[in-house]
Amino acid sequence: MKAYLMYSDQDFQCDDDLPWGSDTLITDLELKTLFATMARGDAFLYDVARKAVMTGLREPQQIRYRQDVLRDCVSNASAVRSLYGIAVEAIEIEKKSYFGFFNRYPAAILSAARSLMQSFIAVLMKLRATADQTSGRFHSEGFTRFFAMIEQELDDDYFHTLDEHLKALRFRNGTLMSVALGKGNKGVAYVLRKRGDGTGISSSDSSTESLLR
Repeated sequence: MKAYLMYSDQDFQCDDDLPWGSDTLITDLELKTLFATMARGDAFLYDVARKAVMTGLREPQQIRYRQDVLRDCVSNASAVRSLYGIAVEAIEIEKKSYFGFFNRYPAAILSAARSLMQSFIAVLMKLRATADQTSGRFHSEGFTRFFAMIEQELDDDYFHTLDEHLKALRFRNGTLMSVALGKGNKGVAYVLRKRGDGTGISSSDSSTESLLR
């Protein structure tokens, strides 16, 4: 999902290189003070302010597009802060969960992945709820499209599908897999099977069906 709030036809990339001579201009005009005031201690917002100021717009249509978005932000400051807070929350969840995937045990890796998925779903539900409550206050083309994307992509069916996936990943009924016997009767060619997948595995096959409870 792309926000498209800074440009009407592309996403905003704050990590791109600045135009030639930007560092000199920033120093000459003491723009770091301006950026710091705009960011209020937020390093990400500092980078956004720096990139936005140093890469000005030239097309009148793009300028009006961004000004309309800014007007919505000023009129709905608390709602915009809530949306930004949700985005930051998602990033923090990802950072805290990252180290869980270094565990060497499959069960622990699965548990960490499932926990991460649950946390992200909670954030997405919060985003959808915020959009439902505040979308009517926004009138710019940028925010109208943004909220429309949220409504379309984060609908009830989407959350129902995610819930079903989470239930399946708990493997309440065990795990079905097939395995062949190799040298020394060691298991080889392990294949995780889907229940009722039509593979037709039977006891007469060269592989052994194993149901792990």
